[in-house]
Amino acid sequence: MNAVVLAAAPGVINISSRSRYEAGKICSNFAQTPFRFTLDASACALLRLERVAPSGLLLPAGSVEGLVQGLKIADAAEQIRVFALSGAEAKSAGRSAPQSVGERMVYVRGVPFGYKSPEHRALIEWAIRQKFGQNETARQALLWTGEATLTHNLGKFDPKPGKTSLPKEVFIRILTEMRSVLFGRTLGKTFTQVLEEINTDANAEAQYYAEAV
Repeated sequence: MNAVVLAAAPGVINISSRSRYEAGKICSNFAQTPFRFTLDASACALLRLERVAPSGLLLPAGSVEGLVQGLKIADAAEQIRVFALSGAEAKSAGRSAPQSVGERMVYVRGVPFGYKSPEHRALIEWAIRQKFGQNETARQALLWTGEATLTHNLGKFDPKPGKTSLPKEVFIRILTEMRSVLFGRTLGKTFTQVLEEINTDANAEAQYYAEAV
């Protein structure tokens, strides 16, 4: 990480690929921060994934954006290719993905889930958590933010309501929780816990849909 990251953190940090702070760029979903997207056997069972190893599923990802966009692709080989991408290249690959007929869907190993369904939301949150849990550069960038207030303002690039699978409030909540985990203040979560919370927490669901629908 360069000198701008090593300087004292400011009071507010915008998490974006266009952030003025290197740490803000690294913490964004666009950043090339490779990690292994893993789902253990219990998570695979919850998602009804078949033909996976007894230990579960492991998919290499180049960035969270690559994972988010790759989920839109039904073809397994193409999905793996997109998972490895980052930045604008990953975003473009998702935009060019064939659209489902009828209800919009996302996929894991060919198994479909509704767009913005609890499973879809849990997969995205799990990808973000695994990025910071595994990638040392990303982990140090998030730790550097210290007690700063995190924001996610993209200006004219802010998606309109209903056009994103990850509203900014949800994204910032996940980052803030992960920062607490990295500082040792709170315990991490399993994929099963993430999905259960999304399914049962009425307040979180209301917050999510306030911007996402």
